[in-house]
Amino acid sequence: MASLVSQPRAASQRHDSAHWTDLSDNQSPIEESAVLDTSDLSAPQFLASSVSLADDASNSSLVLTEDRLCRTCETLDFHALFFTDIRRYQDEDIKWESESVVHNSSCPFCRFLFHATALQSLRKHSKYHLTGISQPYASYQLEDWSSRCGRRLLINRALESQTAISILPLTTVSSSSLWESPRDYYGDLFHGRDITSGSIDLVLISKWLQRCHETHPPQVCNPKAPLSSALHKVGFRLINVDMSCIIEATTEEHFLALSYVWGCTGQIRLTAENVNSLMQHGALDRVELPKTISDAIVLCRLLKESYLWVDSLCIIEDEGDEKESQIMHMDSIYRRAHLTIIAAAGPDCSSGLPGITRKRTITQSKIRIQDLDLITVQASVYEELYRSTWNSRGWTFQESVLSCRRLIFLPNQVFFSCGVGDWIEDTCLEVFGAVKPVFWRRHDFPRLALDDLEGRTKEDLFRNVYVHLLNSYLRRDLSKAADILNAFSGITTALRPYLGPFIYGVPRELFSVSLTWSEDDIPERRQGFPSWSWAGWVHSSTTKVMFPAPVNVDPILTAWFLSRTGKVIRIRYEALAPMSHPLLRAHFGQPRRPVEEGLEVLLRTWRTPPHVLAFYTSSAKFVVLPSEKRFKGSAYYSKLIPSSKVLDYEDYILVNLGLPEDWLLRRPSSQEFIAVAEQRSSRKLFVVLVEWIEGIAYRVNMAQILVPVAFWLRARPQRKAVLLG
Repeated sequence: MASLVSQPRAASQRHDSAHWTDLSDNQSPIEESAVLDTSDLSAPQFLASSVSLADDASNSSLVLTEDRLCRTCETLDFHALFFTDIRRYQDEDIKWESESVVHNSSCPFCRFLFHATALQSLRKHSKYHLTGISQPYASYQLEDWSSRCGRRLLINRALESQTAISILPLTTVSSSSLWESPRDYYGDLFHGRDITSGSIDLVLISKWLQRCHETHPPQVCNPKAPLSSALHKVGFRLINVDMSCIIEATTEEHFLALSYVWGCTGQIRLTAENVNSLMQHGALDRVELPKTISDAIVLCRLLKESYLWVDSLCIIEDEGDEKESQIMHMDSIYRRAHLTIIAAAGPDCSSGLPGITRKRTITQSKIRIQDLDLITVQASVYEELYRSTWNSRGWTFQESVLSCRRLIFLPNQVFFSCGVGDWIEDTCLEVFGAVKPVFWRRHDFPRLALDDLEGRTKEDLFRNVYVHLLNSYLRRDLSKAADILNAFSGITTALRPYLGPFIYGVPRELFSVSLTWSEDDIPERRQGFPSWSWAGWVHSSTTKVMFPAPVNVDPILTAWFLSRTGKVIRIRYEALAPMSHPLLRAHFGQPRRPVEEGLEVLLRTWRTPPHVLAFYTSSAKFVVLPSEKRFKGSAYYSKLIPSSKVLDYEDYILVNLGLPEDWLLRRPSSQEFIAVAEQRSSRKLFVVLVEWIEGIAYRVNMAQILVPVAFWLRARPQRKAVLLG
């Protein structure tokens, strides 16, 4: 492999001019690879008398009396660091010795790193390291099958394993000249931009929107999803930013949407009492709006957009029917929006959109070395977005996933994301034509694209779309536990044409699979929701809900529920699989009547809520005893012994119940299990442990339990009518 390090040059050739400005501390995690030790270095010693600083931090300059590279830096081929083809070269470590920096403080590049990574802010004698790595981080596959690749120099402050900066070549292309000459512009791909003006680059953002709207495939970025007719029946409203008031909308308005963190107490909301007054011309100028909302209105005006949708001002908060209808059709709103503005720059609605009405304090460092202009940029916008409060909230998840175009505001950066790719304010990633971008990133930024759903099987969509989105959602926080289904309802509504109707967050047409879910944690119950659904449990931020492959699950139940209108409804209509053992066939099988005998009586007699299911199944009791064998850390195995007149303690299977270890201490050893499905490959039964409370059974365990049919039969199972809540 060719090296990125050149041979040492003669002393007469070791001079490169340098100029730079100071840098703010943009950080994200990165692996350590090369070390600069400044444990014995204080800022005054390093700066010495050869450097002077200007007053303006964002445009400060350092004046050098010497510009000779040190022995380490003179061996670097800076052109190779950034322009080596990533298809032929892997990561290259770059190493600086602490002695070199201390005794060669006039080296332009060492001092560039010192100021760019804000080492001068360290206290005297604090132990610190820098690491450097030249790595491929992004590539484009173009329409003509050619490719463009980019490298960056990543500098890591090893204290707390945080990345300080990423260094890129400086672009010469202005925002106003984007896309004017494709051949010339390809040469500046993966270059850095100077964004220290304090305000957003409105020309750049406008070009992003225009380019996406005019050239990207409409089925990917511009589907123009119609607004649900149900929204207009209850009243769909928008903010008219020109008239500064709320209006009753039609189906024709071209609008933007806002996704943000509420957080603030006392912020104004639309109510039945103030709706008429807020629909008066100029009404929003006479009330105090949260900074994020007022900045979003200003942004709309700057982009020459007339309408904005904001949940707190467009949904009447105290009218239940309207609120429920709009919540159920969030997919229609965000998919219909021309652009979703994502406010991820602060903890609540008072944070605003940096660069709109409040100046941003962005500092970048520049240097010219070996006839190459370099600039520091943020190491990863995805890392900062991942750490934001906005990314931790449950409601904002579907707002982002359902949006066709997203403009994300971070404290020091704006970036644009659509179905074709991502464009970043401080990095040149814009190209001509439809391309397939590949970015180096640590965290996913999911999107529910309709073009990705067409032509796929239910089983594929269930496992690779629904389950993926569900787990991403469950890691987020909700201020109100009761919002667990509402904050996910836009996604289930969007998936309904492909997976069929949903009941309590799970698809009815794959209901048997939905009953067999498990997770690798021990959650707490969420009251008011069914124990058989993931919505009935409070999950941790590291949880992972798992489902077996649908092709390996044979349905054996026919379940019914009582709707809010009093009608008894069957969950699913597919044919049930024949049981593998003849002795169990009498426990299951196809229903002979519209509603199986006794089940409707049970539902109506108990006046069950809609989340209670009624079905016949096979029920068996087992003695549950602890086992000495552990299972994956804190989890443990239990012994299941068939309950009978004479217990055989040698006749048992080991299972992980996914329960606290002291759970059995408070209960009898004999516990009831019910069968919910059969595994096709092994002909074992999926069973769940249930606990009965006032005539209704509730699921107790979280782990997946598979019991061989022969072992199940030794427990003398009985056919039983079950109300599962």
